[in-house]
Amino acid sequence: MTDRYRDSILLVNTPSSFNYLIVKADKDNVHKRFDEAIKALNEAYPKFNDIHDKALLDYSLAMSYAGKGDVENEKRHLIMSSINDLKSGIREYTSLRMLAVLLYNEGDVSRAYAYMTRCMDDAAACNSLWRIYEVQKAFPIINKAYHHQLDRQRRLIVCSLIFIILLTLFLAIAIILIKKQMRKVSAATRLAQEANVRLKELNRELAESSRIKEEYIAHYIDQCSLYIDKMDKYRKHLQKVASKGKAADLYDEIRSTSFIDNELKDFYAHFDDSFLKLFPNFVEEFNNLLQPEFRTHLKPGEKLNTELRIFALVRLGISSSTKIAHFLRYSVTTIYNYRVKFRNGAIGDREKFDDEVMKIGLVEDDGSIDDEKHD
Repeated sequence: MTDRYRDSILLVNTPSSFNYLIVKADKDNVHKRFDEAIKALNEAYPKFNDIHDKALLDYSLAMSYAGKGDVENEKRHLIMSSINDLKSGIREYTSLRMLAVLLYNEGDVSRAYAYMTRCMDDAAACNSLWRIYEVQKAFPIINKAYHHQLDRQRRLIVCSLIFIILLTLFLAIAIILIKKQMRKVSAATRLAQEANVRLKELNRELAESSRIKEEYIAHYIDQCSLYIDKMDKYRKHLQKVASKGKAADLYDEIRSTSFIDNELKDFYAHFDDSFLKLFPNFVEEFNNLLQPEFRTHLKPGEKLNTELRIFALVRLGISSSTKIAHFLRYSVTTIYNYRVKFRNGAIGDREKFDDEVMKIGLVEDDGSIDDEKHD
């Protein structure tokens, strides 16, 4: 019946007419003469300029290529046909619906849904029940697939957000833990540095203490031996005076302080030499701790005076005024007054004056002395 209808149309139209071309191509496609249809349509394509005519030509070409299984050319002509349909303003079309189905089969659900939605709107607008029916056959499937795709995308977004949040929390926790660890390491490093500084200070103090002890032990062994010899000579001298029976002369010798005075003078001279051997710049550095009007000045030929000997003993670690007074044969009050006088004249904090004195001539890290150059 359909073939008869086509044949009747072909009889009433000239072979060069548009209707003849379209019906002939349709008949060739039905009878699987796809190459003949494609050849005829391509030859006639440049002869027709009307947009609607081109839309029908592209649709017929798409059907021919579909029959051959040439999906790419089918898709290309469906696209061209759909564009021309939309340009012409015709809403009762087939190409866009078929293109949507083709894209759906290829997995392009988003574009298939968009095209099928447009087909549904245009079919409803032109009130074409047949086109609505055609669209409704495919639309539910595409619509379902589209919303499944949206659900997958939403789930993916939610999972991605959860992953990002968890990763952010993990990074935040990691940063906090790293900062805590860095603070611990920093604190440990600081403690190690402080301990190292303290160890160096202790090493300096130990080296200095050992140096002073070695110097003074050797010196006072010699002094003790010398005093024993002097005391023996003094004993023999007294024995000689006594043997002569001169009691008055013996009493005068015993009562005289000249022997003790001479010995003290020699003792302090030896003390000065020994101390200045250890701290040759002591006088200069001591005066540098004082305001100009409080600085002490030595007489010609003098190495240390009483004031300097007081603080020389402080430098040696003797801080007790009682011991210093006993050593220098002065009263405790006199020693105390001397110390207060110089503290009041200090350039820096008077309460730390003795500490500054203790720093004079400290051993440096390389084992040398601040104010002494060893040969």
